[in-house]
Amino acid sequence: MDKQIIINVEAQETRVGVLEDGKLQEILIERQQEKTLVGNIYKGTVRNVLPAIQAAFVDVGLGRNGFLHVSDITNEVAACREIAGEEVEGLGVTGKDLKRESIDKMIQKGQELLAQIIKEPIGTKGVRLSTNISIAGRYLVMMPGAQQIGISRRIADFEERRRLRHILRQLNIPRDMGFIVRTVGQGATQEDFQKDISYLTDLWRGIQRQIPAAPCPALIHEELNLILRVLRDALTEDVSKIVVDSKEEYKNVQRFVNALMPNMSAKILYHGGRDHIFDCYEIDKEIEKAQRRKVWLKCGGYLVIEQTEAMVVIDVNSGRCLDKKSLDETILATNLQAVDEAARQIRLRNIGGIIIIDFIDMSLKRHQRMVEKAMQKAVKRDKAKTNIFPISALGILQMTRERVKESLSEAVYESCLYCGGSGRVKSIESMSIEVQRLIKLALRSGRRLRRLLIRVQAHPKVCQRLEKEDRETVRELERHFSGAVSFQPNEDLHIETVRLYNDRTGKLIDI
Repeated sequence: MDKQIIINVEAQETRVGVLEDGKLQEILIERQQEKTLVGNIYKGTVRNVLPAIQAAFVDVGLGRNGFLHVSDITNEVAACREIAGEEVEGLGVTGKDLKRESIDKMIQKGQELLAQIIKEPIGTKGVRLSTNISIAGRYLVMMPGAQQIGISRRIADFEERRRLRHILRQLNIPRDMGFIVRTVGQGATQEDFQKDISYLTDLWRGIQRQIPAAPCPALIHEELNLILRVLRDALTEDVSKIVVDSKEEYKNVQRFVNALMPNMSAKILYHGGRDHIFDCYEIDKEIEKAQRRKVWLKCGGYLVIEQTEAMVVIDVNSGRCLDKKSLDETILATNLQAVDEAARQIRLRNIGGIIIIDFIDMSLKRHQRMVEKAMQKAVKRDKAKTNIFPISALGILQMTRERVKESLSEAVYESCLYCGGSGRVKSIESMSIEVQRLIKLALRSGRRLRRLLIRVQAHPKVCQRLEKEDRETVRELERHFSGAVSFQPNEDLHIETVRLYNDRTGKLIDI
């Protein structure tokens, strides 16, 4: 697999696109005013402890208090997964099987503590915190005080795991430190691991020295910026090139890569052309496509992706898919293409939570198992934790994907101020009928008064419909109720907004 890392740096925004075999698989965005918080370590104060939900709220200086659940105090390995995206298998010295105590016996209101952000704020929710610190290096993740040695589950090769176990036993590991071998640790030497241990240990000692004198709340340690974080986590031998369009960041990348993997420095390229770097690699085009409901497959079929409050639904359709094979084989081929594209779109759009994929019905059980296995294989390259369940009798595959930060649509778009995010507004005809109904109510309520003059203020298209196609209906209302109606177009009004005024007094009619 050929992997390319394309870096676009603007004054207020940095974007990193990860291409695999020429196709955009992941887009990461960091804005100047909204830098990622995951991985940052803070000295904070416990503001509230709620035994009913086994959680506490901690002030770390971010405006909204952070959420600290009891599981993020007792589970040593959870933070490693959140910070470095690694699933961990224990090895050698393992943590004791802790019985979970009530949170109010572990921490008290007003207590100062060291906490790390493991999840970004999403919507109205504040950051999620953990008291189990986890700091990612190049090949290892350090967990101070955890006394845990382990290997990422993503390293599947048995011989490689055995080699790594042997190396871990030879390493000079401080007693009060736990370490996890990261996925990129495959093929690394004992010297590589020892350098990582020395770097991470020195970094932790420096953090510890800051804590006593630091005010509360205070930022104690800040995670690397987006570009360096991606390079630390994604720079492997299968990366064919790293392209940067900023001279300053190009130099920073060179320094970082020379220190990290000197043999990769020749693959760093500066993009100084007139054309925008993302246009050259068609990344902006792919980002725009990632906002569409419909995604076409090569075979002529397509996916329809709908996002709701509770879940995301992906519907697979045969579309224009025509094949000379049997119907069963055609359906299987379409579903297998849908698997690859669905997995790509889920990762690209950064969709989290419950995901339901409605595949084209397959009559053969072995075809269903093939689709399930294909999906399990397709999500292996995704760092976010996923769980895949068997295809149901209705042909539906259910899966969950860890929600760590905002989806791509949430990061780039906001709900339409016009339709409120529904994607729909009332038709002109519907609005005309609604206005006629309001006119009738207003004229009827004003019958006892002298001849009522009504001025209707509405969107120009609504007014046009009322003055032309529906004018006769309005005249009939005027005759029947002995009133008069005039129309005042207002382009600033929402198409569903209507105001009725008493033209004699100028006051708004309340109906």
